[in-house]
Amino acid sequence: ETSFGKTLVIVFNPTGGKTFESIVGQIASTTGAEIFRIEPVVPYPTAPDEIETVEKARIKSGAPPELKTPPPDLSGYDTVFIGTPAWFGDRPDIVASFLAEADFKGANAAIFASTGPKHKNIVKSISSLVRNGQVMKPGFLIRRTDKLSEENIAKKLDAWFKKLK
Repeated sequence: ETSFGKTLVIVFNPTGGKTFESIVGQIASTTGAEIFRIEPVVPYPTAPDEIETVEKARIKSGAPPELKTPPPDLSGYDTVFIGTPAWFGDRPDIVASFLAEADFKGANAAIFASTGPKHKNIVKSISSLVRNGQVMKPGFLIRRTDKLSEENIAKKLDAWFKKLK
């Protein structure tokens, strides 16, 4: 265990992006965390342009995304990292659906995200959905266009961990 105590990483990453998966893996290995993946009942395509088409159609229909697995019991965790890509400049609706059902039961929440050029403050958007938990600051943002080595990711995460409060 690190200074974060018992830790869980909750992640939504439908495309399996390499840099984002590296961030997830490094957070988990550094903190000793387990990983829980947010998945929809109907899987998203892996190509970003196909995801956009599918998600825009779902949004237009008004149907909320259905979770394959409900949130785990978070009562035994001290810190929960939440990671997601930004979609359409904000957090994906499936992340909002997940957080609507999750009870942080006093755990700290730390938010990380991959973003495009416009992200409408995704950290604030996700923070507002954390129930019964304390959101740690700052969030960790990485641009999708950044091609970072494992070493650069490790340095950036280490700096973030030192700033988190």
